Amino acid sequence: MQNLKNHENTEKIIMPKQQNQTLRFHCMLCGKSSPQTICEHCSNMVRAEAVEKKRKIEKETK
Repeated sequence: MQNLKNHENTEKIIMPKQQNQTLRFHCMLCGKSSPQTICEHCSNMVRAEAVEKKRKIEKETK
């Protein structure tokens, strides 16, 4: 068993690089396959909710 203390080797052991291999994740919010950890649709939804909440807070403080 290899020693995992060396950070540079840890990446190579856990994720060996292969040609033409694309990393695929699953969205942490909806579970669909995505190239990022949060898919574009969910990312847009989170941003929209944040903007809506910000506007509501700004409106209440005026």
